[in-house]
Amino acid sequence: MEDSRRVSADSPNVWELGGESVIHCDVQPDPPEAGRATTVRLTHSNTYGPVDDVRFFVRVGDLQDPTQFEDLDSATDWRPMRLVEEVVWIDGRERHRPEVAHLLDPREETVWAGTFEAALVVPAGGHLIELKVVSEGHLQSGVISDWRVQVR
Repeated sequence: MEDSRRVSADSPNVWELGGESVIHCDVQPDPPEAGRATTVRLTHSNTYGPVDDVRFFVRVGDLQDPTQFEDLDSATDWRPMRLVEEVVWIDGRERHRPEVAHLLDPREETVWAGTFEAALVVPAGGHLIELKVVSEGHLQSGVISDWRVQVR
């Protein structure tokens, strides 16, 4: 099977969320082009198994006034990121989670990765791409606001 993860593990945009969760992010096209749709991709991976209680949102932030980590509610332009693919590793092989869900034992550790996407139109110039993590318990909810992009 071809590697299903749409975000490279080599991405320079990497954040650790705790609980063995890591996100890798990129944009397509890279660099973004002003006035055209830019796909923001986020791959959330966890060495213990699927993390189903987390939602991700994205927005264009202001370099001069980044959203604070605890500020989940003041901005109104957050766009939800939708899950586009999930993979797990079973016996050293990458498999699509929906196809092998019946084989997964929630009491056992299974490396998991979920890729999420959303489209943004980003104006020309320097900006932040901000990510909002909303968790129902597994992770700490908050805003990541240090991803700088230069849009041509």
